[in-house]
Amino acid sequence: MTNDIEREPTFGQERISDDNIGALLAAVGNHENKALLAVAMQPGVAYSRSALKSLFNDAQGDQPAWQVDSSTPFGYCRDSLTPIGLVAKEIIDEDRGTIGFIKTDYGADIGDAFAGHLLDYSLQHPNYSLIELFGRTGTASTEGVRSPMGRIAIFGELLTRTLPVRASDLYQQGNSSFISGHLHSLALDGLVELTNLNTGDPVTIFGRGEVPMSELSLNPNISQLPSDIRDVLARLLALDVPGVPVTTHAIMEQLIQDNPDYAEYAESGKLLRQVNKAMRNFVKRGTVKRIGQFTQEQRSIINLSDEQAKVLEDCVSLIYNFQKADLSFLEAGRQKAATIINDPSAVRTLVKKARQASPNANMKSTKETESLISEILEAMPEVTASEIEATLIQNHTPASIHTIRRVLRKLEEEDQATKIVKGKQISWSLTD
Repeated sequence: MTNDIEREPTFGQERISDDNIGALLAAVGNHENKALLAVAMQPGVAYSRSALKSLFNDAQGDQPAWQVDSSTPFGYCRDSLTPIGLVAKEIIDEDRGTIGFIKTDYGADIGDAFAGHLLDYSLQHPNYSLIELFGRTGTASTEGVRSPMGRIAIFGELLTRTLPVRASDLYQQGNSSFISGHLHSLALDGLVELTNLNTGDPVTIFGRGEVPMSELSLNPNISQLPSDIRDVLARLLALDVPGVPVTTHAIMEQLIQDNPDYAEYAESGKLLRQVNKAMRNFVKRGTVKRIGQFTQEQRSIINLSDEQAKVLEDCVSLIYNFQKADLSFLEAGRQKAATIINDPSAVRTLVKKARQASPNANMKSTKETESLISEILEAMPEVTASEIEATLIQNHTPASIHTIRRVLRKLEEEDQATKIVKGKQISWSLTD
């Protein structure tokens, strides 16, 4: 067997390289089904095409969540598990030229340990699939970094930065198109919050300064507007809404909402000039500070909810701990793998999740789902994704939370749905 992935000379005694981790993620890390099949295969047994099918379907018990045909598990072995040495090709019938697959020592030791930890992780985070977490392909970037490891790097950046953060700040860490593509996919799958500013003009973002806003004294006898700007600014900074930056335009919108008379100033351009003048004064006096500026090409803001941060943090921790190759951690992974594969209910849960997240396995028409969700948005303003899921189930037209999130993001991009962020809660409404 030819193998271009560098092997660790002794399992569990040397740190596992980034290349090997990237290869493992691309093989079993980005799909629950592939990890389950790798764990289900027993060492020393040569599995034919039909035997692999039976092995995968039987592991799900009497009511399989996804009865695959024989080409699916055979393809997992051929295209994902064999290239990195978790399984090897085996001649089953020389006369007929029948090819099968047999699990290797590397697959039994490292493969089972890795798959066990990842499958347990997937069970601990039921709203997200490994497919969504690590991407739907194992292709490499233009810089030679495997996509799953590229995502681990992105997760690490997000977890160690002060949020919200500009997408452009992450672009400085590597290939901008590579990172942008991953961020878009992660947002579609609900793993990060990606907010775009509505204006293409240069926009300055403001944060709290050293001097408390309460100490900013203004003379209302000269003009009420600076005092109103100060009060609006204090409220916006106090809200600290994730993904919603404090900008000049946000201040203007809130001013007009509080006092419609300011709308006339806005149309003439006077309001913008006065707000800019006031903000320069506030910056000079130390009550606010400029924390960044976006141009038309740098308008994306990234943020994480508490749940999203927990999902990414657990993922990064798992990968880094596995790379240490601690013997007890590897054995714990193998024990998890054995427990899960012998529990048909757990296997069904994982297979169902993989099916819902797999773009090729979605049985319901996307257009039909979009139409149903649009109707719900029209009938239920400010509805969450979970409430949409419950409503669809109640009306006997269920769709997975994975599909719902992607449809909502698509509707938002098409300006048909509006995302509403209030604290840590995200809801949706039909765009007027």
